[in-house]
Amino acid sequence: FKTDLQVVDWATLVQRRNDAKLWDVYFTHSGLFPEPMLSPPQLGDGAPGWWESDAKKSTLAAFNQETDPAKRGALWGKVQQVVYDEVPFIEVGKFNGLSARSAKLSGYTPAVWPFFWNTSLK
Repeated sequence: FKTDLQVVDWATLVQRRNDAKLWDVYFTHSGLFPEPMLSPPQLGDGAPGWWESDAKKSTLAAFNQETDPAKRGALWGKVQQVVYDEVPFIEVGKFNGLSARSAKLSGYTPAVWPFFWNTSLK
């Protein structure tokens, strides 16, 4: 088989992904989110043609409505089981970000995604 790899900017991908004649599969990346429900690329309903199922909706609803961390852990196991049963996506790679900061930076707060509010140079 032949592969037609097309590397495009995000605006082009979003415009073209709705036309199934243009692609068989597309890859995108999702960063690290500290809370599972902040991960819309995998679990949300935002992307056209994305994964929909009654099991997904019911397990996510139960998880999202629970506030007790121990109970959320058990409910998250049920969400994962639905993913394993239905296989709506597969992981094909890993993403790692590398960052560094100068010792001259003052007021910086480390975070998953860097921000520089109230930050200055010494």
